[in-house]
Amino acid sequence: MKEEHQVPIDDEFEEGMHACVRIDVELDVKGDGYKEVLPRAAHVLRALATKVENDLETGHHDVHDSSGRKVGTIYLDHYGEGF
Repeated sequence: MKEEHQVPIDDEFEEGMHACVRIDVELDVKGDGYKEVLPRAAHVLRALATKVENDLETGHHDVHDSSGRKVGTIYLDHYGEGF
């Protein structure tokens, strides 16, 4: 079993460690049809990717669509792991 350590978000790790992130996303986008729902879901995911790249912190976060309506949650866990 690999050793895991909770670490702050930075790029400085002890020798023999590497950065890991676990991401769980749950979306529930509703609309009148798939031609409406799928582009909205894709837009939400693109916006979420930008937030993840900009150091969204470890923990649960609500996810909203462009109108501000909550459409789901994201959970991030930043950690270091020995290899």
